[in-house]
Amino acid sequence: MLAAADIFDTNRYANSTRTQFLNWSFINNTAWDFAADTRGYTRGGAAEWINPSWTIRVGAFQMPEVANGLDLDGDLLHSHGDQVEVEGHPTLLTARPMIVRAMGYENHARMGRYRDALDLAARRGGPPDITGTRRPNRRKYGFALNLEQPLSEDGDTGLFARLGWNDGATETFAYTEADWSLSLGAQIGGAGWRRGDDRVGVGVAANGLSDAHADYLAAGGLGFELGDGKLSYRPETIVETYYLAQVVTWAALTVDYQLIADPGHNRARGPVSVVSLRLHLRQIVGHE
Repeated sequence: MLAAADIFDTNRYANSTRTQFLNWSFINNTAWDFAADTRGYTRGGAAEWINPSWTIRVGAFQMPEVANGLDLDGDLLHSHGDQVEVEGHPTLLTARPMIVRAMGYENHARMGRYRDALDLAARRGGPPDITGTRRPNRRKYGFALNLEQPLSEDGDTGLFARLGWNDGATETFAYTEADWSLSLGAQIGGAGWRRGDDRVGVGVAANGLSDAHADYLAAGGLGFELGDGKLSYRPETIVETYYLAQVVTWAALTVDYQLIADPGHNRARGPVSVVSLRLHLRQIVGHE
């Protein structure tokens, strides 16, 4: 078992809930509905061609049998998630090269479609149910852009940004319910205040839905994460900041704060403040 997100859409400054941001909007591109079971793992394979100035990655992975399901679909011909990512290292903002990753993906699975569910509900009455419109080998595609710009010589201080979009026609099946996403922020290393292993992070993100997805939820439809009877749509926005203090070599303590406006893309909800305290321990293996 492996995680597709450990290979694609990685970013030095926004990729790990163990030591960086906690909100999913800063871990991966939320518009990338990557193949995974409910725990985030899948089976599949990937290959990389690495050059000094560019890299290309390709991968194909199993999709779950149902949305956010634990079991993976064995019908590999009609159920799989494919992605291609190209990475380049142009020099744009500073003398230190930027890392640019551009990815396209396409999922094949037994998925339902939002408009089909709305049409079916209009004929039969009642709220729409996307599970009743699932058909084999439905397709969902999207694109993602991932930027990483080191600002310090050691790379501990830098900027990041992600931009993502998917077609928003078929149901969210594996990651999270967003059809477009934008995030940006910074990490600051602690060398400037003589705490070289400490980190400060700050990020801003926005996630949104396609018209079909928003209409489905507004009519009372349910997704595997969203749906409370009626949606008053507005894109969800998040601001998050954290301070990681490396207390000793093997232990780090992080204080984290999130402000989430219109959670679940619903203007009738929130805003919500989330305060977190995280302790990260790691094993240090010595060598003679």
